[in-house]
Order: sequence, then C-alpha cells, then structure tokens
Amino acid sequence: MLNAVRNTRLKKTFQTLVYMPHFVSWVVVAGLVFSLVDFESGAVTNLIRFLTGKKVDVLSSPSAFLSMLVITDIWKETGWGAIIYLAALSGISAEYYEAAKIDGASIFQQFFYITLRMLMPTVNVMLILRIGGMVSGGFDQIYNLYNEQVYNVADVLDTFTYRYGIGNGLFSLGTAVSIFANIINVTIMLTANKIIKLCGGEGLY
Repeated sequence: MLNAVRNTRLKKTFQTLVYMPHFVSWVVVAGLVFSLVDFESGAVTNLIRFLTGKKVDVLSSPSAFLSMLVITDIWKETGWGAIIYLAALSGISAEYYEAAKIDGASIFQQFFYITLRMLMPTVNVMLILRIGGMVSGGFDQIYNLYNEQVYNVADVLDTFTYRYGIGNGLFSLGTAVSIFANIINVTIMLTANKIIKLCGGEGLY
C-alpha cells in the first residue's frame, strides 16, 4: 500500500512515522509504555476503564501484559519490515506491470502474479530468520517491560538465563541454557530453510 502512494510528501511523511519506532531503543519505548499504562493516570488504563468499566493493571495482569507485548512489538518492528519489503519492491521492474496492464490484468492480479511472486525470496528469508529467533524471543523488549508479577507468563529463555545465570550467579546454568537455546534455534532455522527449498522456494543457501 505504501509503495502505491504517489504523493511524494505524503509518502515520505508516512514512511518516517512507520520507520521511526524501529530506531527507538526499547528503554525509551518502555518509559513511554509505563506512562501510558500507569494504573492511576495512564491514558490507556483510563481508556480501558471507559470502554469496559473496569480498571486493569496492564503491567501485572498476565493476559493484559501479553497483549501489550504483542501490540508494542508490532508497533515498533513494522518499520523494519517496511524497509526490507520496500527495498525489494523497488527492485521489481516496472515493465512487468506495464505488460500486465496491456494484457488486461487487474490490480489484484498484478499483486498476486507479479508483486507477491517477486517478493517471495525476501519473504522466505525473513520468515527463516524470524523462525530462527523464535525460541529466544525478544530479550530487550521483555526485560525492559516485565516485572516479577508476570515472570510466569513473560519469561523466555534469554530473560531466564539473565535472571538466574547472571542475577543469581549461576553461570553454569546460564551457559547451559544459552547453548541449548542456540542449538534449538539453529535446528529450527535449518529445518525451515530445508522445507522452503523443498517447496520450490529460495532459502538462505
């Protein structure tokens, strides 16, 4: 959609708004989130109370905290995906679309038969890399946002390793968990790469 915008000024403004969160540290994002979901005066907390009639402590409620993690991750990392896919889109020759228009292809047909097919190598690589980090999760995001009230639902292997391995001085445990997580990540990534290649796609190698 962003690639189809023809107004240069509008496009650049929208790109800046989408890209900017990706380059902001999770420390800064955490400060912003804490202000928005503050139990006493947070804008999001007051909005939830207005809509539902209940006051929810997002930072200590397991279900609300997980929803907040998903929303903040999407908001912050959408810009990175936009950068990658717009770069891939810029590499698609306009001649394909011109030929498709001459043949009477609709906008949807151009998207499915040209845009989507030309983007598949990029989609495959991004998918493999994303799957490869699935076990560890986003350490920076979770560590800066969570607290002991949601450890049981928010902990991932990296935060567990940090808390127990470094925080409690159990360095052997932390090392073992890190090695285990890396082995699982590499195995999943190689498996995903193999499956994509078997399906006719382009993998990492």
